[in-house]
Amino acid sequence: MFCKKCGAELYPGAKFCGVCGASSAATDNKVNASLSGKEHPSTEIHGEIHSQVTSARYQSRRRIPVALVVALVILGLATLASAAYLVYTQVLNPNPPVQEESVVDSPESEDVEDKQESDNAEAPTDKETSTDETVDNGSAAAAEEVVPPAVVHDYECDAFYVDVPDYWVMSDESVNEEGQINWNVTDNGDGTYLLHQSDYAGSSGNTYVYVGVPVPSYCTYYGTTSDGRDVYVGTFAGGSFLDTDATLTLK
Repeated sequence: MFCKKCGAELYPGAKFCGVCGASSAATDNKVNASLSGKEHPSTEIHGEIHSQVTSARYQSRRRIPVALVVALVILGLATLASAAYLVYTQVLNPNPPVQEESVVDSPESEDVEDKQESDNAEAPTDKETSTDETVDNGSAAAAEEVVPPAVVHDYECDAFYVDVPDYWVMSDESVNEEGQINWNVTDNGDGTYLLHQSDYAGSSGNTYVYVGVPVPSYCTYYGTTSDGRDVYVGTFAGGSFLDTDATLTLK
């Protein structure tokens, strides 16, 4: 039986043509009889379609094994990689070094830490304060020890100073008590000075001091001051002031 529309061969009992979809109820037996001795055109069309379907099925059957082979290869590689990783971690390097976790501080925590550090720096502890006070006290004490006490001389001018024993009394009056010694220095204002001392027994001593001025011939050179002035001393009318316990020191 053949389809009267496209000439395709129909299977026994088929209600529709599998090629064009036409109904197979009305089949022209005459056409089938007339074409029995000659190949119907629908047979050629049906043969081409059959060849295309067969070729497609054959190609699809060839593609299936290739895809399966690729999948098997990928699966094998994955299995091999997993096995290699297990061998490395379990046999070659069972105890890998532990990496230290880095803690990232947030900006807010950094601000809080900076504020705490600044507060600690601005507010010293009681221990630091007491330590600073101790250091200051020690420094002050050391400074007081280093500075020598000021020396007070019994008489001083721009060229020399005079020191006498403590029991001497600076006065130009006569001595009225036994054992007392009075002394004084007279500045004539012209570079000459008179040093005088006297006691209860009436003995006395006088010494003239000449600073940077012409001197009598009986005077003796005593020294030179730091500013370059020559100093001479001379004695007359009794003992010398400098023969006693008094001292004359040039500047």
